[in-house]
Amino acid sequence: DDDDDDDDGDTDRSNGSSNSRRSDNSNGRRSDVAEEEERFNAAARGVGLTAAERRALYRHAPSTADDVATTTLAMSKMSTKSAPAASASATIEDATRVVMYNTPRGLRGLQNLGNTCFLNSCVQCLAHAPPFSDYFLSEPAYPRRRKKTILAPAMEAVVKAIHDANPSVASARRVAAHNPRGLLRAMDDVPPLDLFTDRDQHDSQEFLRMLLENLNDELNVVEKPPPYREEKDDFTEPENVKADRLWAQYVARCDSVMTRTFAGQLRSSVECHKCGTCSTSYDPFWDLSLPLRASKKGSVGGGGGGSGSGRSTPDGGGELERKSGSRFSRFIGSSSSAGPIGVIDCLRAFTEDETLEGSDTRTCPKCKVKGSATKRLRVKRWPRVLVIHLKRFTWGKSGRPGKKMDAAVDVPYDLSLGDFLADDALEGGRGLHPPKYKLFAVTNHMGSLGGGHYTASCEVGGGKWFTFNDENRSGE
Repeated sequence: DDDDDDDDGDTDRSNGSSNSRRSDNSNGRRSDVAEEEERFNAAARGVGLTAAERRALYRHAPSTADDVATTTLAMSKMSTKSAPAASASATIEDATRVVMYNTPRGLRGLQNLGNTCFLNSCVQCLAHAPPFSDYFLSEPAYPRRRKKTILAPAMEAVVKAIHDANPSVASARRVAAHNPRGLLRAMDDVPPLDLFTDRDQHDSQEFLRMLLENLNDELNVVEKPPPYREEKDDFTEPENVKADRLWAQYVARCDSVMTRTFAGQLRSSVECHKCGTCSTSYDPFWDLSLPLRASKKGSVGGGGGGSGSGRSTPDGGGELERKSGSRFSRFIGSSSSAGPIGVIDCLRAFTEDETLEGSDTRTCPKCKVKGSATKRLRVKRWPRVLVIHLKRFTWGKSGRPGKKMDAAVDVPYDLSLGDFLADDALEGGRGLHPPKYKLFAVTNHMGSLGGGHYTASCEVGGGKWFTFNDENRSGE
């Protein structure tokens, strides 16, 4: 990591222009939330839910606010309500109050304190996620817990500092960067986050997940979580009822602004080749780690064709971006003649059927025969903010060093994910609409498996995109 170990008042360079990188496509907005609310409320009326579980599920019901926002692709669920025609800016309603900005905020860089680019890039993306940032910008009242709240106040200070640039000089070429030493000090007191304070290089996705989990632990409003229930195989329970019941049990133990923003539910189904029985499980997720390849049935290129662009930068070098129309493409690393892979291709590869055989065979819970089966993954509940992790790093056999995959990935600004929603979520006339997301932040890695540098690209008000390279800022 080529960052400077500097605690001084380094500054942030800005290069402004008026060109917008935001797609003009606005037809992805949903105007009716009745069906989606029914989906959540049905679980609250479901059989077997405790009062605590019903209350927790109610708190997680869909918001009717104008959810326009959005790595290590970060994307936000598009609005479930048409935006007012005269609205000057997107608003997100969270636990306390609505925060509105008519001028761009969030233009401050973060000082690098010695190999802390992984932290800076993640924090910039989080600070530009409205459900997350609005909570910390609205003078949050932290839960009264026996456990001391350490990390959340430190994160609040950083988010407020990033958004504290004077709007009247927001277009100035130099804006003072913020020193995040307070967050690092707080991490020292919150194991296992203290593992990330040694000034060594770290993986940004691993850090992001651990950061969110620990913030969730501090901000969890549940004081006395209900006991865990042992799951028994019940092949007569309708899938929607089972999914809602398990989700209600989860949020009854884990209810915070983090859960309401980043948590989704993944369905895993295994179909026995002997008797045809399909057994399912439902688990919460905080991000989706996608293989960096096209599915066996999918097409490479994300709609952009198979020819390569021929534009690239060497390993460890800078970056070359192409933003046109409604797509956001990044070309980092070596050139490839195969052309960019679409993020939809990666999602298809993640959800394609997998045959379990050989050492992967399992015993069917219905027929009790150990044999081959087909496994498939689908998303049952999509979070308000979807974090997609592209698995660029591979490992050799027996733990040998692997390599970084340099393939370019084509990401649309507006992403419809109906093809990856569990089928039963759309059944019965009360299911979720196919989810649609808008890209708002990307964490970029430049370098190789052995080392490199992280930056963040974020949308900052009015569809303008900026790249944050520690203290430095560039963009529109």
